[in-house]
Amino acid sequence: MQFRRLEEKSKTVTLTRDLFAHAMEMHKAGKIEAALASFRKVAAREPMNSPALHWIGYLHNQRGEYDQAVDVLKRAIVERPGVLLTTSHWPNRSEISAS
Repeated sequence: MQFRRLEEKSKTVTLTRDLFAHAMEMHKAGKIEAALASFRKVAAREPMNSPALHWIGYLHNQRGEYDQAVDVLKRAIVERPGVLLTTSHWPNRSEISAS
């Protein structure tokens, strides 16, 4: 019984990693909608997945959806306080400040 639960969890982790990798590939290919959909699936499976939340916020920012970006990024920070993801891909890093 314990082995089955570990096996199921392992499959979920693998599927989540694959989904995250797919989302990254979609972003690199410029397919923002597909990337956003995949990152949202990761966050739906793992609500505390700060990197997925970070990317969802970043993609909202790219689309000019600033209120949604801020909401999701705040959630990413709340879920994993003290974890600072790189901001090197943000266009105006000088405008980003801790409030």
